[in-house]
Amino acid sequence: MNILAVDTSGSQLGIGIVCADSRTLERHWDTDNHSSPLFERMREATLELDLAIHEIELLAVVSGPGSFTGLRIGMSGLLGWGIAVNKPVQVVDTFSAMRETIPNECSPLLVAIHSRKDAFYCSLFDSASPGSREPFVSTPDSLDGFLKHRYVYLGGPGASRLHSTLPARHQCRCRLLGEEFYVPDMLKVCNLAERRYRSSKDSADKHQVEPFYMSPSQAEIKFDSRGSAV
Repeated sequence: MNILAVDTSGSQLGIGIVCADSRTLERHWDTDNHSSPLFERMREATLELDLAIHEIELLAVVSGPGSFTGLRIGMSGLLGWGIAVNKPVQVVDTFSAMRETIPNECSPLLVAIHSRKDAFYCSLFDSASPGSREPFVSTPDSLDGFLKHRYVYLGGPGASRLHSTLPARHQCRCRLLGEEFYVPDMLKVCNLAERRYRSSKDSADKHQVEPFYMSPSQAEIKFDSRGSAV
């Protein structure tokens, strides 16, 4: 199966391609505006592998949590393309993408994604406790009880920022992973997307995709505040 995956959830634009004949390509670009280079980068990636657009069989997109604007760009772009060329679109949330990226021996693993100001989206993966808690929103100070009795590996797009703002008593409880574990491995996103698609393709709407939001956007907050002031 020829799979193309896109990540616009953070400060980097990520693209990965996994081909049925084992050819692969992964690229990351620093960019402040995903909308302008997205389709051009996708075209460049397919050309580099000499892969025609119609040969792509599955489109995958990282669905967040992450930048609200970035998520809208990536998901609307991939969904529009998928509908236009009648190709299925599979979402992969950022937490799952990072768990696939980071070696399994890094456990328990706390994946952190910066939200705004001092807030972070977090998810704990613990191989010793399969029933790990649901993703949660936290601040460095409110992680006090969470980290009080455990040591964790810390990775994900917001890992470095979270670690630098943790109280000193907790920094020693977090083993900060290297920069290669701050963004999703796009080849692993392709593989995870294929597994999820194959397991649900008989029952799922191939174009029914939703972003994974854990908090309201700044625009929604401002809109609600104006409404309550009336």
